[in-house]
Amino acid sequence: MIDAESAWKSSWADLPLDPTGTVGGLNIANDVDSHVTNKLSLAAPFSPGPSPILFTFQKSILAGILSSLVASPDPVVGRTAIATGWQSAVLASILIVGAGASTTPVPTPPTQFSAPPVVVPTVALVTLAYNALVAELLAAPLAEKAEDSAVPVALRNAFLAIGYDVTGLNSIIPPVGPLPLVALAVGVE
Repeated sequence: MIDAESAWKSSWADLPLDPTGTVGGLNIANDVDSHVTNKLSLAAPFSPGPSPILFTFQKSILAGILSSLVASPDPVVGRTAIATGWQSAVLASILIVGAGASTTPVPTPPTQFSAPPVVVPTVALVTLAYNALVAELLAAPLAEKAEDSAVPVALRNAFLAIGYDVTGLNSIIPPVGPLPLVALAVGVE
């Protein structure tokens, strides 16, 4: 489960200042990564089984987009860059679900994945989350202090709005199975 909102706000407030403009993007990417990598998981009715669900946020993509920004007095530039970097990084991020994962309650036929399934972001949900992130960031007032910033909360909300498509084979034994098993747009927590 990703970190609580209070943790996002607290770490954002503690980000080091970047007077040279050279490490701010990396600092932000590392901060976001610290709240989701190996913490983001698939939500009910999905159950990971005996293996953990492992998520790796592609923080280098977010850092690269933010680090390439040219200083601008217009906050829209930075806010849309944060959203674009987030979307690009999420779409490239890796979520691994081990064998034995299932959806619960178990319907017929069984929905236990017999091998590690293929897991990809649900593009439509990531797009909706991106649109909501842009809207939330653009509507937020400028913060006088880092602890008052809307950015960390908006990023957390965006992560909670995405989903994943899980495709694999079920655990029915031959000759009847295994059969294709698909869980679409599984939410995260």
